[in-house]
Amino acid sequence: MPDFQYTARNTAGELISGRLDADSKSSVMDELNRMGLHPIRVEPRAARARAVSRARAEDVQVFTRQLARLLGNGVPLARGLNLLGQHVTSTAMRDIVNAVHQDVRSGSPLHEALAAHPQVFDSVFTGMVRSGEMGGNLVTVLQRLAQSREQRTRLSAKIWNTLMYPLFMLGVGLITIVFLLAVVIPRFQLVFEDMGQLLPWPTRALIAAGDFFSAFWWLLAVAVAGAFVLLRGSLMTESGRAAMHRLALGLPVAGPLVRRAALARFARLCGVLLQNGVSILNAIDLARAGTGNSHICERLAPLRDATREGKPFAASLRRNGLFDPLSADIAAVAEETGALPAALIEIADYYDEDVLTQLQRLTAVLEPALIIALGVLVAFIVSAMLLPILQLNLGAS
Repeated sequence: MPDFQYTARNTAGELISGRLDADSKSSVMDELNRMGLHPIRVEPRAARARAVSRARAEDVQVFTRQLARLLGNGVPLARGLNLLGQHVTSTAMRDIVNAVHQDVRSGSPLHEALAAHPQVFDSVFTGMVRSGEMGGNLVTVLQRLAQSREQRTRLSAKIWNTLMYPLFMLGVGLITIVFLLAVVIPRFQLVFEDMGQLLPWPTRALIAAGDFFSAFWWLLAVAVAGAFVLLRGSLMTESGRAAMHRLALGLPVAGPLVRRAALARFARLCGVLLQNGVSILNAIDLARAGTGNSHICERLAPLRDATREGKPFAASLRRNGLFDPLSADIAAVAEETGALPAALIEIADYYDEDVLTQLQRLTAVLEPALIIALGVLVAFIVSAMLLPILQLNLGAS
């Protein structure tokens, strides 16, 4: 029986979403009416899941920027969404924009229409849009959302550009080694067998490695695939994600970078939310959820409790111990002068730049280390293949 996803309003006017198993869309509509709900949108869940899986972060970024431009030029919200639905190039994003447009035309606020697509628009996004609608500054909120996402995209691009060359070198080195073990060494082995002499230990070790790889290469492929499936399955559970996040923070070199990147996201989101009139308690909750690390999110929970008790935010930040003392002092001074949102965004900029600088230093050391390690390994393989021939020539002379 097909599975349908629906969005409807109850008798109190609240927007709710859910799933129903039914033979057809009309059956779902009838069932919702019997439940006392007014259906707004009903669609097959499988089709929606495929659309969401193809929706990219870049599409959301473009949508946010273009919607801000349209509203800033006086275009009504419903018409702006209709125009975007006609011009969005991504099929998945076009379906989502059209669904949001239908919800808005049916009377839903924009933040509720966006919240019906949680895989695309997270709680931080919809929370900021809600604050913009309530405060009458939706255009400003959308512009700041677009700027925040664009900055995050630029930082991610810088990080990947920094890591691309070492990863490329590692990939080429591994392919070269696999080629030598799987293709070159078996051919040399036939030559070595015809020699009828005791081979040097490096050559024997290399032949044994080549035989093992030729016989059990499938075992290596199964192990890699199994590790990938296990990792992906772990990340789909709450406990698995928490364990992986704690593991990432405990890594010798990468751990501090992961921590500072998560703190940068928290500070930036908190600052942007406060700039848009979100209360400090809601801003902390939404920013915690946006850190991308459940362990950091848990460590930041006392901030909300202390702030709710009336304690200064910056003092709680200092006692928390995650942020460095200088950043906490900057936040304390800014809180006294009423400039806390801008200070938090500045702290986030500092942390982002620090992460990028440390990563560049790490890759500056990693690149020559990879070259040396791969060079030594390839040299060992080549020398192990040439040693018997050299030994034979010396014996003949």
